[in-house]
Amino acid sequence: MGSIPNSDLKSKWKNQAELTQEVVARLERLPFSSFQLLVVLAAGFSAFFDYYDFSTMSFTIAPVQQAFGLSSFGVSLLLSMTFIGAFFGGIIAGRLADLFGRRRWFLITLLMVALGSLLTGLSTNYYEMVASRFITGFGVTGDYAVVEAYISELLPSRVRAKAMGIIVGVASSAFLFTALMGVYLLRVLPLSGWRYIFFIGSAIAIAVWFVRRLVPESPRFYLDRGMPEEAMQTLEEIERKTQKGAGRELPQPTPISLTQSARGAGIGELFGSKYRWRTIHSALAYVFDSMGFYGFVT
Repeated sequence: MGSIPNSDLKSKWKNQAELTQEVVARLERLPFSSFQLLVVLAAGFSAFFDYYDFSTMSFTIAPVQQAFGLSSFGVSLLLSMTFIGAFFGGIIAGRLADLFGRRRWFLITLLMVALGSLLTGLSTNYYEMVASRFITGFGVTGDYAVVEAYISELLPSRVRAKAMGIIVGVASSAFLFTALMGVYLLRVLPLSGWRYIFFIGSAIAIAVWFVRRLVPESPRFYLDRGMPEEAMQTLEEIERKTQKGAGRELPQPTPISLTQSARGAGIGELFGSKYRWRTIHSALAYVFDSMGFYGFVT
């Protein structure tokens, strides 16, 4: 599979750009195997829980309002607190994932989601629930913000649309799952059923946390942090698991040319002359999509 001894890395690779080109070329030639499917499902859980968590409020807000005697303002603040946490999670997540690694960060955020959901179900008063919803919102969006970067760095470009399609399909199933579970629990346990909805969400998050431990760090992250040995070791691990999952030899990598190192790009470039309107258009699309979608489900 073209493995490179760690001792020969410095002599073989002239610079960071050349090593990056080799890593990308070797990732691009990989087929979509059971290993890639595991990566997609493990990483894409954030989308499922995003839909799951926000849609639970449609079923639980009435019994929660009754349990804590909330006013209309209290209900609005409680619903908003999740989105406030989501705002900060989305803003901070990218930077922290660049510092700590994609894999490590979405293991941390998944624990935050599990903790936030558990504390929501255990809440004994309004203020505890407000704090719990903030933690959950931060974790959900902080996790989701890293998933697309992780998928784009680890999967070949030709299968990324397929991967995102799987993620969206899995995420959409959360609506049906939440609806059936919510109707059943609130009918059987009208006073405390809402708590079990959040307990189940926490249990799902913990289960997926163990699955996520099976997926590797992004080799591109190691390269960006100046850790070529770790990058090549991880890449070789990915190749071995992909070959085993595909049941056939991997094709030879096709040389590619990268116009710019990932290290050379910054946030400011998104608002430069080349990408300014794409950035604005994408941001507005997300804003109005979120207004319509979450305004309806909550």
